[in-house]
Amino acid sequence: MMSAAVQSLKRSVKYGSENRGKLRTIIMHSPQIQLDSFFDSDITGCPAAFSEDGLLEYGYLCQFFQSMGIEIIELNDLISENSDLVPSLPCLTYPGYTAVVSARGAFISRMKLPLRRNEEFVIKESLENLSIPVIHTFQSTDLYFEGFIPFDQRTLFLTATEHHHPQTIMRFIQDALILYDDIILLSTNVIPENSKPDTVFNKIGRNCAVYSPSSINNVRLFRRYISEPINLEEYCWKQNIELIPVSQDEQSKNACSCVSIDDETIAHFDSVFAPETLQKFKFKNIRVVTFKSHHLQCSNSSMSSYILPVYRY
Repeated sequence: MMSAAVQSLKRSVKYGSENRGKLRTIIMHSPQIQLDSFFDSDITGCPAAFSEDGLLEYGYLCQFFQSMGIEIIELNDLISENSDLVPSLPCLTYPGYTAVVSARGAFISRMKLPLRRNEEFVIKESLENLSIPVIHTFQSTDLYFEGFIPFDQRTLFLTATEHHHPQTIMRFIQDALILYDDIILLSTNVIPENSKPDTVFNKIGRNCAVYSPSSINNVRLFRRYISEPINLEEYCWKQNIELIPVSQDEQSKNACSCVSIDDETIAHFDSVFAPETLQKFKFKNIRVVTFKSHHLQCSNSSMSSYILPVYRY
């Protein structure tokens, strides 16, 4: 039987995170359930939010997003059939790379780490209870694949990280080319701990992106009938995409893994961007709002990992 919480939240929501404009709706998951479940256990490798101080700071992060007019939907309130799984999945606090919600529907990731196995069942149920169609899932025979950057309704950027298996990448590209005209595959030289879908490239604002040029080895363009190496800067220039570079030091602090709030505002943890990069943002009329973190930024966590964007308009 469906829980009362799911009954009340099973509704049709607007969705599409690649749309231009303001971030309206996100999914987050409080670590309280996991904190209670793992309190007497060995939680080595579990989120830094697994402490009372971390939980308190997580609440401040929620208030930070709400102060900018963003609706937060609690993941646990959407779960009924897979509720027994939730306490055993410590990394649900990081839903950011578990799925991509596009205007067409949701792409569900297949997570790599043993701690994250079975998260796809919880995420899939939560999105379906918001009446968001799931248009792509991975089969049990597929290996890991943890997200991509939907730039607009015709273009996606995919970074080949330590959390994307090469064979699964190629199968995904074949499927995605039915929906997208251009798929840009970036290969990187970043260390595994910094491997995230938005590690070296991320969309910010209107036709603008932040990227780490020193971390990108090769770039390849996939279209329906062609595959060819390209120059990222030249491609973006032709597509009217402005690029803002970050340094290696900034990239090591997950600089690209910021959250685009609207076309003129991004959010990140404080002390990530260097003064010269902040000046570049200012020159592009992009405002940077920061959140001071003592716990949530630990263990190489990025701000974007704490939220699953649902709707932007």
